[in-house]
Amino acid sequence: MKIRMKTLAILLISSASCIAQPTNTNALAAVAATNAPKTMLVTNWIAAPSNYRTIDGLVYEVNSSPKWKTVTLPAFGYYNTHGMGRVGKGPVMLTASFPGNPPSTLSVINYPYNGRDFMQANAASIRPIRNLTLRLFPLLSGTNYAKTGDRITGLFAKYDYGLQYTNLVPIVKRVPIKPTK
Repeated sequence: MKIRMKTLAILLISSASCIAQPTNTNALAAVAATNAPKTMLVTNWIAAPSNYRTIDGLVYEVNSSPKWKTVTLPAFGYYNTHGMGRVGKGPVMLTASFPGNPPSTLSVINYPYNGRDFMQANAASIRPIRNLTLRLFPLLSGTNYAKTGDRITGLFAKYDYGLQYTNLVPIVKRVPIKPTK
């Protein structure tokens, strides 16, 4: 008998709460919607900023992406440009060799070569006239060891400068709609 009384009490309480709720929820939503400010989405298309670059079809904003690294190309060493396009007419592959113990090599693909940043070091190579600080996408890095494995014979790293993103970029904003009379 006690169980039935509890069940009856629960049923009465739950049915009373259903009765107390408004039956027309659409009317309440309509009233709330008329009082809310009306807005619409507007898309403006702008030219991509210079810090938007693309690698393998993906677009990156190089200053905010954690994948990109700041690399300084020092004004010493031996640099060469080759492949990928004519120097001064598009991106090239920039390769730098640094003597030392161990010697190291750095390569940057899609580098936008500008002759004003370099001077002739010798008949076969160039070098920057100052340290060049770049934001680069790391592709590969490693260490070369001797056949015996007991000493390092060289260090290498390869980066991608990325290609300038040239498509228009959408900027979407929510703007208020002025009521018409």
